[in-house]
Amino acid sequence: MSFNTDAVVIKMIKTGSSDRLLTLLTADRGVIKVYANSAQRPKNKLHACSNLFCYGNFSIYDGSGELKAQECELKEIFYGLRSDILVLSAAQYFCDLTADLAAGAGENGRELLRLLLNTFYYMSRGSISPYLMKPMYELRLASDAGFMPALVACDNCGEFETDPMFFSPVSGGLRCCDCGPADGTYKKISLAAVTAMRHICYADLKQFFTLGVDGDTLKELSVTAEQYVLERAGRRFGTLDFFKSIA
Repeated sequence: MSFNTDAVVIKMIKTGSSDRLLTLLTADRGVIKVYANSAQRPKNKLHACSNLFCYGNFSIYDGSGELKAQECELKEIFYGLRSDILVLSAAQYFCDLTADLAAGAGENGRELLRLLLNTFYYMSRGSISPYLMKPMYELRLASDAGFMPALVACDNCGEFETDPMFFSPVSGGLRCCDCGPADGTYKKISLAAVTAMRHICYADLKQFFTLGVDGDTLKELSVTAEQYVLERAGRRFGTLDFFKSIA
């Protein structure tokens, strides 16, 4: 049985002398692993579309549970992601994080695919700094993958906002300054950072990329978003460590 799906390559592993194992974020099946036989050979029809970040419509054969790519109509390679080492390392981290958090996304893959493709679009054109894009992508990916933090109001009294507030990267809960932290996992966070987090998690995707924060608020947002997604993933990422080493 064969099927077609729009997908972006979020991981590529060379296997044997000429084959590749691809991890794809698909529109209708979430994250899947697909073999691309002989794709390492330059003249192979899958060679160009089986590289990291490539987006296209893949024709895939399902043979007894083992998926094999047959053809691909290449749509975009996001060449601009490779023009700057910081942008490249951020994009690689986003792919690794997506492979983990979106593993059980299933049919919700379409929204996750839109998010990743739009993120690559803005980053490849230098429209949004990787320093800002990192916490934006981390929180929105977690939210769309089923791990949205509870940012509507204080989880104890229902207060919408105070300055400061307290947020727990472990539980994803929010507390106002009057109620105070529920336990040692809650950290003080400015109202400006909470407002930015709400925009990231709740805004329509068309408005999502309009967020503009910098300075101390961006630093606070970056630390908080990173702590939250690492709690969800349950591990660290080498690509994240590399990004932070050069940032």
